[in-house]
This record gives sequence, structure tokens and C-alpha cells, in this order.
Amino acid sequence: MINNILFIDDDNNVLDGYKSIFRNHSNAELDAISELLEVGKKEEAFVDEGEYRVFTATQGIQGLDIVEKQKASSDPIKVAFIDMRMPPGMDGAETAKMIAKIDPNVEIVIVTAYSDTKLNEINEKIGRSDKLLYLKKPFDPMEIKQLALNLCHKYRLERLKDEFIGHVSHELMTPLSSILGFSDILRKDPTLPEKEFEPAKVIYNNAVLMRDLVDDLLSVARMEKRPIDLTLSCISLNQFLEQTDNICRILIEKNPKISFEVEKDQGEIVLTCDMVKMERVLTNLITNAYKFTREGIISLTFNLTEDYFCFNVSDTGIGIPVDQLNNIFDKFKRLENKHHGLPGLGLGLSIVKKIVEAHKGTITVESDIGKGSTFSILFDRNSAFKWSNVNGG
Repeated sequence: MINNILFIDDDNNVLDGYKSIFRNHSNAELDAISELLEVGKKEEAFVDEGEYRVFTATQGIQGLDIVEKQKASSDPIKVAFIDMRMPPGMDGAETAKMIAKIDPNVEIVIVTAYSDTKLNEINEKIGRSDKLLYLKKPFDPMEIKQLALNLCHKYRLERLKDEFIGHVSHELMTPLSSILGFSDILRKDPTLPEKEFEPAKVIYNNAVLMRDLVDDLLSVARMEKRPIDLTLSCISLNQFLEQTDNICRILIEKNPKISFEVEKDQGEIVLTCDMVKMERVLTNLITNAYKFTREGIISLTFNLTEDYFCFNVSDTGIGIPVDQLNNIFDKFKRLENKHHGLPGLGLGLSIVKKIVEAHKGTITVESDIGKGSTFSILFDRNSAFKWSNVNGG
């Protein structure tokens, strides 16, 4: 299998050095490459492991074009090494952020020789800690090659995992549908003896839970394979909020110590979005808030101006540790929480983020331990999510 690797650097000599790394060389030639890259010397010759195809770009915008074209041709870039400073164009962090939007599967390595570049700031800007590494010069050629080899291997394993999840989920859904159907009929049977009603109800409720878990797995598998297709339609803001309220209130009212508040639109705002997917976003966030709130308030509010529309889901729950905020939207990221007992796979927030980004919006989170969290979804006028006043405002 060919490993496509992209190097982005504004110095052509450095790019030539990178390309030379992936060929067999004598020790003398390796020393010359090290000097070209201003890196450490390597004393032994390389041993080729696998096949590589090297792409180069001198500016971020050129790199984005390569990533886009390779993804469209079903021969994607697996790893991108990006120089942090590339005047006069985009810097490495901005380039990495744009690459992640084009193809979220690309493994990214930020390369810099400057000590003022901080990984946590880059990670916060890019927002994907699971696919981001930081490499500081000086380094030796073997370090680059081994890093590329390992990241390509990681890329392949993740794609195999996604294919496995998709296949297994599909296989589970068929028998699960039968269990759901028959248990639903059974629990609604008026002739069912009372002592058998509770077991039938347990079977049905657990089948529903399993269906939801499998549906999350299938959703993630689909999102990894292709961009999310949006089916845009119009709905009044109040109707949208009411539907979300009806879905979530059933769950939240199970805990009498929690009150659920949904802001109402005092005007006549009409939304244009993928209603089903956006409803899933809000219900996921509200359900997540419920899991981490023992008592207090969970609220769904909104803010709008001429240029921005924002949904806010807030709770007075246990909060999220600071060290987990950066990767909270990663797949299979499940926060430790012992007070609820509700199962999950840690996929909900990952799905939420992908749907929001498909609408060209952004999602952020603020949290204080012991005080609660607020998730905010922001759309501007350039997003696929639109809002307007029914009277033309």
C-alpha cells in the first residue's frame, strides 16, 4: 500500500531534503541531507519500509489543494508535516485546521524551530488532539521517516477499525430489529400476565438502548467515509424548540431534582437547516447534561444578532476537568462519571461536532468543576444554518 505524505514548508531546499529522506542513501549523502534540513546527523543508512509517495507545497493554500484533490481521487494524504511559520501565507496552525476540515483522517505533524510555539495553543486552535503531533528541530532524517511510518500505520489501523465498526453494526441491526419488534408487541399485549409484563418491558427498553448505541456506531462509520449530506428545510424556531423540549423532558423529569428550561422565541424567527440532524445535536447535548447533573437546572437558550445565531445548552452539573476540555469531542472519549449509570460509547459529542461543522458552524464548551458546563453552537451568515424573521427581518 502506498503511503501518501505531504510536506508543507516555504523553503524549497527544506522540501528537497524531506524528499531525499525517503530514498536509500549513503552515510555521506545523509550528512548532506541533515545539513540541508539543519538537523542532527544520522550515522547508519536507512532501510526502506513500505512504499511512499511524497507531495510538497511551499504555502498552506497549495497544501490544502493537494489534500482536497487526493481525497477526491480516493487516494488520500495520510500524514502532513507542516512548518509553523510560512510567510506571507497561512501559518502552520491555520493550515492544519483547514486540512482537518477537508479530511479529518489526516495525521498532522507541526514542525518548528521556535521555542515560543506552544503545543497546547496549537491544539486549541486546531481542536483535534488525537491526530496532532509536535516536532521541534533539530531532528535527524530517521526520526522523520520513522514518524511517518508509524503515523501511516496508525492511519491504516483506524480505517480498518472504522470498517469493522460499520460492518459489525450493520450485522447487529438485523437481529436487533426483530427483538425490538417482538418485545414491543409483547409488552403491549393486553393478555400478558402481570408478572411477565416487567420482564417484557426490560427486554424492550434494553433493546432500544442497544439500538441507539448501534445507531451511534453506524453514524460515526458513515461520517468517516463521506461528508454529511444535509437535507435543508424550514421550521419556526418555536416549533423546533418545542420538539426538542418534548423529546428531552421525558428523560429529565425522571429526576425530580432537575428542572428543564427552554427559552421561547418572542418573535417569529424561521430556521433553515437539516432539522433532523440539528434536533439530534441539541438532544445529545441535553442528554449529556442530564448525565452529569445531580440536581439543579438544565437550560436550552439562544442568542441572535444580525450576523450570528447561537444555541446554548447549560447545566449546573459536576463540570469537566480542564485537562479533558481539549479532547472532549474526540471519538470514544467518555468522561468518568459514577453518579448516573447510563451507558454510552463516548460518541455523542463527536457526532454533534461533525453535524455542526457540516452546517459550517462551530461548537465550544466552557466548564467549571462543581458549577456546570455550557456548550455553545455558533453560526454566522456564511453557514448552511440560516435564520430570518417571517416578516422579512
